Amino acid sequence: MNQVAVVEGLNEVIRMQSDIIDDLFSLLMQHISAADAEKITAKIRSASEKAERLGVEK
Repeated sequence: MNQVAVVEGLNEVIRMQSDIIDDLFSLLMQHISAADAEKITAKIRSASEKAERLGVEK
């Protein structure tokens, strides 16, 4: 398997994992308090901002 195929395969795995995380996040938000939800979304925003500063694509 060439390196391009490996990277493409890994990218697909990451996309699939991201979709699963999104689904789990949606389920979680249905079962926690608003205060806890805000704490989690603040952490997500912080991670997103750090990734953006590092030039990581979403």
